[in-house]
Amino acid sequence: MVPFFLRRAVNKYDRAEIKKLILTQLERLSPPCGPWEQLKMARLETALMRIDCEKFGACFKCEKSISLERLRINPEAVICSACLEAE
Repeated sequence: MVPFFLRRAVNKYDRAEIKKLILTQLERLSPPCGPWEQLKMARLETALMRIDCEKFGACFKCEKSISLERLRINPEAVICSACLEAE
């Protein structure tokens, strides 16, 4: 198995698309009005950092790929659906 930090879970074209989605969401939330918006912005900014480090799209628990559909809906997701359901 390829170690998590060497793995590319989402290809560069998908990362570019999701990065645009994240930037759009950040633009809509700016300036943050309350604690929920601040938390959402922090999670989105963290997702942007993971995209740039190419660690984006791999589950933190099982290291398998998070589905592209899930990432499009929730780009700050760090756990795949299978692990989320197992909790």
